[in-house]
Amino acid sequence: MSDNLKLWNSVCKSDKKYLKEVTFGRKFTAIDPQYQVRCATEAFGVVGHGWGWTSETRVINLSHGDTVVFADVSIWTGAKENVYGCFTGCRTLYNAQKKKIAEDAPKMAVTDALTKGLSHLGFNADVFLGEYDGNKYVQDSHNNHELKAYVPKKQPATKPPASQDKNGEKCKKDGCNGNAVGSIMPSGATRYFCDVCHASI
Repeated sequence: MSDNLKLWNSVCKSDKKYLKEVTFGRKFTAIDPQYQVRCATEAFGVVGHGWGWTSETRVINLSHGDTVVFADVSIWTGAKENVYGCFTGCRTLYNAQKKKIAEDAPKMAVTDALTKGLSHLGFNADVFLGEYDGNKYVQDSHNNHELKAYVPKKQPATKPPASQDKNGEKCKKDGCNGNAVGSIMPSGATRYFCDVCHASI
């Protein structure tokens, strides 16, 4: 019997306390990146010894004045020659309308790419397979997850209408005085994050 899915099956289920539902633009579930790094460390060993990644960033100036940063990430496991990828993350580095620089955009682009790359090994596969988006889990009497009937997802708008533009909104996290900054994802959807604590808004 093949063991091809041994790793996948051991890391595919997510701990719900490290997941966050995001509802702006389109509904999706965000994974805590540090939790995913911990899971990979449990599976392969210490970063830099049992597994790790390399990244290259590219900065591109767009015609409307914004600047975006792309991070190309390749991941290795076991030995550095066992590499796969690359996977690309993208964040807005400079918002021309707000005249604002997102200093952590390169780091966040790397995180996005790393999360996607690890998903190809099965990490948090339940999230990427849509078991949290457009569907709902309910607890049964044995505290196991049971999947409700599938609810078709709505097609996301490539650009949110003005009424949904959250740029400049105040962060709702206690003690944070940051503002929302939009990042255009490769899919065309806009995601908003606090420019201070980087929480999703």
